[in-house]
Amino acid sequence: MYLIYLLYFFLERWKNNNKFCSKCGAKNKFNNLKNYIKCTNKSCIKRIFPRLDPTVIILIKNNNRILLARNKNWKQNLYSCIAGFCEPNESLEQTVIREAYEEVGLKLKNINYLFSQFWPFANNLMVGFEAMSSSVKLKINKSEIEDAIWVTRKELLSLKNKKKIILPKKYAIAHSLIAHWQKS
Repeated sequence: MYLIYLLYFFLERWKNNNKFCSKCGAKNKFNNLKNYIKCTNKSCIKRIFPRLDPTVIILIKNNNRILLARNKNWKQNLYSCIAGFCEPNESLEQTVIREAYEEVGLKLKNINYLFSQFWPFANNLMVGFEAMSSSVKLKINKSEIEDAIWVTRKELLSLKNKKKIILPKKYAIAHSLIAHWQKS
């Protein structure tokens, strides 16, 4: 049910942001069956399809630990995986390397794709990876990250039980990445 709501939210916002044709200025009409918008001007008939921005999210591992980070704009005690948008000239793997280095100063290796998730709130296609860091020394970019910590499975459970850390909700890909690690 939640996924249906997400799709509805995404499509409604997309339709509201594309009421008029960007080519000729005429009104657009949404095609309910095929999820695209079509210009109503018979001499234009431009079609617009929903746009998704590729974004990577990375479960960074070091031996039996993972890195969790806290964005300075999030609610208190919420920690998640490192994430970021792909630049126009990058592959997904290059984005993984750049984001980890920019946000926490880590160089990664053994980058592996795990799974992906549509995330409508920013029109993202979240692409989940796991990667290894040979170093645990962090150089936190304070303009983006407020805090970052390495945790073992046992430490993570203890922090959650003491309510010193909040993890992303079950419907978020970050939750799935962390759960994947906990089960491995």
